[in-house]
Amino acid sequence: MAALPPLPRAEETEIGGTGWTGEVDVAGTDRRSPYSLLVPAATIVVFTLGAWGFALVDSGSWLDHGYRSLQLFVIEAGDGFPDPIPWQLEVTRWVAPAITLLSTALAVAVLSRGRLDAWRARRMRGHVIVAGLGRRETEAALVLRRGGHDVVVISRHPPAGGVRRCRRAGIAVVEGDPRDPLALEAGGLGRASDLIVLDPELETSGRVALAAVGLAAARSEWPLVVHVEMADPALVGLLKALKISEHHAAGWRVEELDLAGAGASIMVDAVAPWADGSALAEVLVAGESTLAAAVVSELRRRWRLSGGAPDALSVVRTGSGSALSVGAVPSSVYVCADDEPEALTTALAVLRDFPGVPVAVHLEHTASFGTLLMQDAHDLHVVSLDTQVLTPAVLLDTTVERIARALHGAYRRQAEATSPSALPWAELAESLRASNRAQAEHVCDKLRVMRRVLLPDDGQPTDRFTEDEIQELGRLEHDRWVAERRAAGWTPGPRDTHARTTPYLVPWEELTEEVREIDRQFVRALPDVLADSGLVIRRSGASSVQPSADRPVRSGS
Repeated sequence: MAALPPLPRAEETEIGGTGWTGEVDVAGTDRRSPYSLLVPAATIVVFTLGAWGFALVDSGSWLDHGYRSLQLFVIEAGDGFPDPIPWQLEVTRWVAPAITLLSTALAVAVLSRGRLDAWRARRMRGHVIVAGLGRRETEAALVLRRGGHDVVVISRHPPAGGVRRCRRAGIAVVEGDPRDPLALEAGGLGRASDLIVLDPELETSGRVALAAVGLAAARSEWPLVVHVEMADPALVGLLKALKISEHHAAGWRVEELDLAGAGASIMVDAVAPWADGSALAEVLVAGESTLAAAVVSELRRRWRLSGGAPDALSVVRTGSGSALSVGAVPSSVYVCADDEPEALTTALAVLRDFPGVPVAVHLEHTASFGTLLMQDAHDLHVVSLDTQVLTPAVLLDTTVERIARALHGAYRRQAEATSPSALPWAELAESLRASNRAQAEHVCDKLRVMRRVLLPDDGQPTDRFTEDEIQELGRLEHDRWVAERRAAGWTPGPRDTHARTTPYLVPWEELTEEVREIDRQFVRALPDVLADSGLVIRRSGASSVQPSADRPVRSGS
């Protein structure tokens, strides 16, 4: 995405990059506490007073007076004190030892806090590890903690401001290089549920992920999910398809952290791309950034969901600047340029050339100035994404979870409104969510039977199943669902969720046509559900509809 010039910080050379989210200063992040200067300042003042006091009672050199003043910090009076004692020495002989004791106590507290955090991290379970402690990593850790997650941060040279903010929030900070397996072990990786790496440099994030999956390979309780930031939309799409189709490791999996995609969704939410019910639409996207490419994909996805004809949407991609070559008047404009002054110039040029057309412009460092311009330009909408994309929902999302939510949404559209399985995803019982996830994970088994493959969305309509294929895939889905229910302890009988009985634990041939149609509707909706997650179905060869007798089976809501 837009690569904004980074502000200096030590963490940049280790884990954590600036990326398009920018380096907006967060209150308290890098401000040094005045207490960190208090002890050195007091030490200098007291040392000077001690040397002055000895100079008043002794004829030695200033070096001698300074040496005797230093001795007072370790409660050593040398040759003793004269009588009467000058007030300078009276102050020094009491304050100097107090400074020594205070400094020792502070040093012990710092060392003990680090050891305490490491001890806490090793005993956590199901927590989230954040690699690095730059500004974005700090914000991610804090927002996860506010969301109720236990969080551990691993950083080689954690900045004092970030450490203070994290520890105040109850986040354990472990000092170490996240690329080092020993540091990951110290952060409790063996019991962690997720690892988040916010670094657009794939070499760096890859080394962290490689160290993590090496430790997690033998896990059996639950897989470690490694969320790696990726700025290339093509790579994001390919990884989605690959891990759904080919991933076989039980102890871990890697998930693409698509901040550009999340930002694109927010951009399109800020300005309606076309009027409701439009049969034709032309949208202008200005800029060459990764965010601009993601906005184009998001517009196509939403047009498809609205039921519009594929050739009825025209998305015009152009560079940014004051001179834009655009034909027809667009229904909306999205400006996503790397250079923020240029982005503002582009947005104002669009407002000049196309009065009344809504314009969304992405700004981070100049968002305040853009907001000022909005007071007079009512069609201008400034969108700042820094804090909006770093949310638990984005940071911890997975492809299987997205497909499961989409499958549940498709089910709700044809289910009875009073059914407990038709509740919104956020209100759905965890057992039913797990069922939807199992259904999502089984998608590729179905596609392999039909000789289909999943590919990143290429803008072309996804393949559809024939009626014969729908019939066979419906059978497979019913078989999967039966196996899942039996494994969960369900038995044949009247429909009763509390007693875990259902009349549908029977072979496909014994189902009524109405019940069979539920599974067929799932199969018909599957191409659109996958397309909503950025994946399309393509034929890889002749379809084979021979069922597999031992194939596992469905998780319907």
